[in-house]
Amino acid sequence: MRYNIYWLLKYQLFCCLFSRWNFVSGRIRYSVPEELQLGAFVGNIAIDLGLDLKQLSARSLRVAPSPTKQYVDVNLENGILFVNERIDREQLCRPSAECVLSFNVLLENPLSLHQVEVEILDVNDNAPSFPKRQIRLEISEVMAPGARFPLEAARDPDTGTNSLQSYQLLPNQYFILDMQPRSRKVKIPVLVLQSPLDRETIPTHELILLAEDGGVPVRSGEVQITITVKDANDNSPVFAQSVYSVRLLESAAIGSLIITLNASDLDDGSNGEITYSLSNHNSANVRELFRVDSSTGEIRLKSHLDYEKNNFFEINIEAIDSGTDAIPQHCDVLLDVIDVNDNAPEVTLTSTSSIVPEDSSVGMVVALLSVDDEDSGQNGQVQCKISNKLPFKMDSSEKNIYRLLIQHTLDRETTSSYDITVTCTDAGHPPLTSKKTIRVEVSDVNDNAPRFTQPVYTARVMENNVIGDSIFSLTAFDPDRGQNARLKFTVLNSSAAPYVSINSQTGVIFAQRSFDYEQLKNFQIHVQVQDSGNAPLTSNVSVDVVILDQNDNAPVIVNPLPQYGSTAIETISRFAQPGYLVVKVSATDADAGQNARLSYHIFQATHRDLFTISADTGEVWTTRAIGSKDASNQRLVIVVKDNGTPSLSATVTIVLSVKGSEAFSSATSLSTDPELNPDLNLYLVIALGTTSIIFFVVLLILAVKVHENRTGVGHHCGSLNFCCCLKTRNSMNGIQKASRSLQIPPNYVEVFGGDPLSQSFRYESSSTLQSVKRDFPTRQTRRLSTAMSCAQKKPIGKEKPGMIMSEASNYNVNNELAKLYLPTKPSEEFRERKRPRTMKYKIYWLLKCQLLCYVFSSWDTVFGQIRYSVPEELQLGAFVGKIAADLGLDVKQLKARSFRIAPNLKKQYFDVNLENGILFVKEIIDRELICGSNLDCRLSLDVVLENPLNLYPVEVEILDVNDNAPIFPKSQFQLEISETAAPGMRFLLEPAQDPDIGTNSLQTYQLQPNEYFALDVQTRSGKETRPVLLLEKSLDREMISTHNLTLIAKDGGLPPRSGMVQVIIMVKDVNDNAPVFSESVYRVSLLENAPKGTLIIRLNATDLDDGVNGDVMYSFSSHISANARKLFDVNPKTGEIRLKGNLDYEESSAVEINMQAMDKGSGAIPEYCDVLVEIIDVNDNEPEVNLRSSSNTIPENAPLGTAVALFSAGDRDSGQNGQVHCEISNQLHFKLDSSIKNYYRILTQHVLDRENTPNYDITIICTDAGNPQLTSKKTIRVEVSDINDNAPKFSRPDYTANVMENNVIGASIFSVKAFDPDVGENARLTFSILESQFQNSSINSYVSINSASGVIYAQRALDYEQLKHFQIQVQVRDSGAPALNGNASVNVVILDQNDNAPVITHPLPEYGSTATETISRSTESGSLVVKVSATDADSGQNARLAYQIFQATHHNLFTISADTGEIWTTRRILNRDASTQRLVIVVKDNGIPSLSATVTLILSVVGPGSETFSSVGSSSSDPRSTPEVSLSLVIALGTISSIFLIILIILAIKVHKNRNGVGYQHRSLSTCCCFETRNYLNGIQQASKSLQIPPNYIELFGGDPLSQRFRYESCSTLQSTKRDFIVPSRCKSSTDKNFVLNESAGRVNAGMVNSEKYSTPEPPSRKLRRRENWRASSSAGFVHGSIRIGDKGKKYLNESNPTIRKRDIDISCVEFVVFESS
Repeated sequence: MRYNIYWLLKYQLFCCLFSRWNFVSGRIRYSVPEELQLGAFVGNIAIDLGLDLKQLSARSLRVAPSPTKQYVDVNLENGILFVNERIDREQLCRPSAECVLSFNVLLENPLSLHQVEVEILDVNDNAPSFPKRQIRLEISEVMAPGARFPLEAARDPDTGTNSLQSYQLLPNQYFILDMQPRSRKVKIPVLVLQSPLDRETIPTHELILLAEDGGVPVRSGEVQITITVKDANDNSPVFAQSVYSVRLLESAAIGSLIITLNASDLDDGSNGEITYSLSNHNSANVRELFRVDSSTGEIRLKSHLDYEKNNFFEINIEAIDSGTDAIPQHCDVLLDVIDVNDNAPEVTLTSTSSIVPEDSSVGMVVALLSVDDEDSGQNGQVQCKISNKLPFKMDSSEKNIYRLLIQHTLDRETTSSYDITVTCTDAGHPPLTSKKTIRVEVSDVNDNAPRFTQPVYTARVMENNVIGDSIFSLTAFDPDRGQNARLKFTVLNSSAAPYVSINSQTGVIFAQRSFDYEQLKNFQIHVQVQDSGNAPLTSNVSVDVVILDQNDNAPVIVNPLPQYGSTAIETISRFAQPGYLVVKVSATDADAGQNARLSYHIFQATHRDLFTISADTGEVWTTRAIGSKDASNQRLVIVVKDNGTPSLSATVTIVLSVKGSEAFSSATSLSTDPELNPDLNLYLVIALGTTSIIFFVVLLILAVKVHENRTGVGHHCGSLNFCCCLKTRNSMNGIQKASRSLQIPPNYVEVFGGDPLSQSFRYESSSTLQSVKRDFPTRQTRRLSTAMSCAQKKPIGKEKPGMIMSEASNYNVNNELAKLYLPTKPSEEFRERKRPRTMKYKIYWLLKCQLLCYVFSSWDTVFGQIRYSVPEELQLGAFVGKIAADLGLDVKQLKARSFRIAPNLKKQYFDVNLENGILFVKEIIDRELICGSNLDCRLSLDVVLENPLNLYPVEVEILDVNDNAPIFPKSQFQLEISETAAPGMRFLLEPAQDPDIGTNSLQTYQLQPNEYFALDVQTRSGKETRPVLLLEKSLDREMISTHNLTLIAKDGGLPPRSGMVQVIIMVKDVNDNAPVFSESVYRVSLLENAPKGTLIIRLNATDLDDGVNGDVMYSFSSHISANARKLFDVNPKTGEIRLKGNLDYEESSAVEINMQAMDKGSGAIPEYCDVLVEIIDVNDNEPEVNLRSSSNTIPENAPLGTAVALFSAGDRDSGQNGQVHCEISNQLHFKLDSSIKNYYRILTQHVLDRENTPNYDITIICTDAGNPQLTSKKTIRVEVSDINDNAPKFSRPDYTANVMENNVIGASIFSVKAFDPDVGENARLTFSILESQFQNSSINSYVSINSASGVIYAQRALDYEQLKHFQIQVQVRDSGAPALNGNASVNVVILDQNDNAPVITHPLPEYGSTATETISRSTESGSLVVKVSATDADSGQNARLAYQIFQATHHNLFTISADTGEIWTTRRILNRDASTQRLVIVVKDNGIPSLSATVTLILSVVGPGSETFSSVGSSSSDPRSTPEVSLSLVIALGTISSIFLIILIILAIKVHKNRNGVGYQHRSLSTCCCFETRNYLNGIQQASKSLQIPPNYIELFGGDPLSQRFRYESCSTLQSTKRDFIVPSRCKSSTDKNFVLNESAGRVNAGMVNSEKYSTPEPPSRKLRRRENWRASSSAGFVHGSIRIGDKGKKYLNESNPTIRKRDIDISCVEFVVFESS
């Protein structure tokens, strides 16, 4: 009973507590030892909390999770708290004295929290351990007893008595253990040296150190200490020999091994490691040539040896060990160099004659050479030679002196120069060769006469050439050179002077007159060429000039002779059969060859198929019988052409009168009898006339357009730069053959008249585009006319000599341009002609040859050698010797014989005074610079004499003087000697150098007296001495740290010279002092948030030693913890300790830093100190919010005060910085409640509504009380779950659905929409139609609805005519519990569709769809005939009808009202109207698509007159009444229309082509045209008015029935150089009497215009040939054509444009068209 009362009271107490949400403030505490097994019992927490075991699972009893491991857990079956993870006190709490594990126990329903603490007790589970398994120490054998060596301490994680207590060192002879106290009662072991060490006795000591704790049982750890005794450097390296001797070839390769040295050292380690090097005693030359391997002692060759520069080397090698205070040792390597043949002979050109006359005599000296070889012995013996094929030879009169002589006669014309290669080879093995090339130029003499390339020349010249034009070019050459080859041309025969002239310099022959083939066929000229040499030589040649014929005479018609003007009259019978000879036309031509070959053609004929003409004979034949339709007068225009280029022609008009045609003319007149035609004929005549007028008007318009286009062409051409040239000529003989009584009207011109000097116009065309870039120099063209051309007055280029006209037998003048220029080439070998020498010339060369023979016969070089001796350093100009007297020469001859010192590659130290013959000093002589250390010093030079050429060797001995004092390589020597160096040690010094030799060289050394050092002299090979410094007394750095000595070197000259050097000896210190700290422990405080790099402390330790022995380095000792190494850094030089990482008070409130200081000396001993850093806490940790329990979803109908979440808030900082306050926003439906420190609940405080707010993001803000305050935020999302508290709603209360009738069954007709604010299943809607009756049927038989989407479908096809509208009720229901619904009405309206066609109700058809009505013929206009009525079952626009007349017999007779259907007459019914009128009426509705109905009305016309009209109508339809003339008119009308259409198409194509051709071509060309008028004073002006017109004249602008047309076309030939094909552009003019002129045309260029003579169509073959001719002319650069005009034409040219000059008329493009005036 008591137990029940206890639990009842306890339960009530708990209920009271949880109703107010107050947590238990007391804490439950347990104590357990570490290292318990998993599952070990900790405590019965259910009993301690007073909980029923059955409620543990229901209330979800659990340990709240923590960021670390969950070491304990609760068993819900028995309520026991057990070990869940292994508990290690050292890992969990580190070295702290108290270790407590805190956690929270959580209960739900209601939510409660309990705090539990578990104290972890320490057990002795860890033994002491050292950081390393082995400690290594190095102690020098010279270390004194008593030296202390701190060791690394052991570590024990346990606490209290279980921690480390003591150390123990196993007994040994040399070391004992001592303890050194540190901070916080920590002691470290220190090893103390008890006895001196001896490396030679025991090099290594092995010790054992033990560490023990105070636990039960006792645990211990040990470490092995290995002590290595460091050796002292007390032995120097020793060489096996002091001097080594080696020999090496001069040609040894780089890297060759010379010797391998080996020195031994008794010391150990670095003290015994020997390094080899070249000592400072070596010369710079030795350092450049040799290198030594520092490790192996190998001496190798570094650069190439040169025996000639130095044949002996002394190499001083230094060996030193790597220990401290090392003393170097030296040895000498003596190297003898063996000479090899590595120097090629050196060839020096002493004297040379670079130019030699070709008539020089044999044996003449050309050059003098000296040869030298730097090698010795046989390697220096040299032999020289030249090629045997040259006309020269080598001669040697003294050793290494050679002369180059002429061996054979020279000929400059054969070889004008010689490159003589002198080859010199020494006698070495292998032999070496040097070559030197001497160029000898052979000067010319005039020994060759000039020569022509051919013995005879033939020059072909076209007649009518331009006066002054080049007609031929001669070429001659002379093998000689210079003035001897400068040629001059002259014409020998004076008879040729009036015809030609010659350019004396170039040999170009020019015409002095214009040749005429008919007067002069050929002639010959003699030309002489002469050189300009001394005694000039000449040659002659003949030139045959052949005149070539030009087509400059037109054919002359001799039969038939014209009777009336230019017309001849003949008769022919009408009954002439085919093949009948009508007449024979005969003509002659004054030209020759092809130019006189004539051809006959019919140019115009009345009937072209009636006659033909023989092209060769001129016979005119009939080709068929003359028909009755042929004209009685047949007109033939016959053209006679020659075969020249350009072709010239003449014409004659023959009028053939056909006899026997009177009967035919009377018969034809009968056919013109007119007949009366009916109305149809009148209509056809009017149509034919109208068509003809239109045809004429269109032709007239086209003619005007063509004229405008051609004028446009001219305009386009005018904007270009096109040039044509027209030139007049005298027409004295124009009409000489015409009868004096012949009358020539002024409007007639001679067309290819028979006169050989007839008038001619020439057209020349060329592009001027290139004139912008260059002066356009081109080959001058040959003129074919007899008059002077435009190009003579306006030259466009320069004539080029050497260009001749080429004449070939296969050259076709019809297809080519009759002008081809080819460069002249010599055709024969020239013939050598030598003029005999005169007697005076022979005597001159004979004397010269004898003189040279005499000179060379005395060419003996002096064999004796002259030697002088002079001291060095003489002044410039100092006397050396009387060399002229010593050589036995006359001083007066020195200049004449060019006495001089032969130059060499080195300085010219001496020179000769030509006034007195004295050899003097020219350059300062330095014996040491010239000969170095050689005892014998001589200078060799060669003295050269000319006329004759001699060479004398001279030697000058240079004597030494004492001009150099001994010099040390440095001004100061510095030595470092340890204060421990023993007396008697030797130190080698660098010797002094004296360039002088003998007694003047270095002799003795002297050291100034001092207390510690003496001087000794070491003699080396070659009697060289070196100073050695000897230590006599021990050094003491503390007394004297530096010694200054003076060393003097003296030579043996008079007076003696000396040099001195300062020797500075630095006494090296021994490391016998360790660094010392001012304190053993330093204490520092530091803020937790100190930035990185913050200075903690600056340590300072002092060392009494000097240099590196006193240079202290700071570092962390090996005792420092890993955490301290991460947080701090030390500067090894300054001892500054700075912060390297981030401090964290929460992890560690204090850090101990173990420091050591050590100098850099050998055998240094470290010194230790401790730095204790106390960390001051700062507010650097934000509050931590941990969510302990949370309900992510809460129903929207949850009661107020419902707990949503439980969280804890803590701060790792301490004190006030760790106090935390939390809050949430007041605007939310939640509040925050706290019953225990740092734990909070989130409760609801307002009613929730999911439809307004479906979720909440609750932000918890926790702020600590530190300064500055830190804040943490944590957001918890609470989802509000839905309940079905909203009914679905339609978007509208009622809907209207418009449905078109005739709909498809099952088609969608409408869609309703509804929505529900709820979510999920509560918002899933279902649509349905409420059951109702309509027209005795269920509403579902009309429509149905999709339950998911609300789409309404038609269940039947609706008909507007039967059903206009109906209504349905739609319901929507959600799927919640309980379900909610909503209703809406849908009004369905049926829309009408145009599905009914109109129905005609009146008039009713009697037969099928035809109705019959009658109408009186006398019905007036506007009378109602009948009314058509119709109905439509549709409504609205679909029922709106419209009436139309679809067909009618007469459309202009009736009309219908579109709205009423009433048919009215529009005019009276005429007699000619049909008696039966048929009307087709269409009735249409206004629907889409429109539907219609038709009815046919037959209206019978009744009344008087109808029968007559019917009869007349029937009679008019008789086809036989149409006369034949109607058919003829129809045919004529069709023919004219067809012709009209064809002509229009042809003209349109032609105009289009002309425009395109002109537009393209003339815009791309740059040409110019010009006219030049000619003098016609003697042409036809003196003919009387009674003169008759000869047949070779035609009327220019009207008068004659003949219509001849001439067209001239021009195009640029510029582009022929840029592309392969050029289409010539045509420049056309109109047919009137106007010329298209251009006043601003450019300058005349060398080109001609192509001409198209006739407008008669050409056969394709002829067109093709003309195109080929055009291409040929384009490629050659010019085309040309000609026409003759009379005075009226010339007068019109002058009157039509006053600005045109008479002699120079420029137009852009021209076309002459001569038409008949009709």
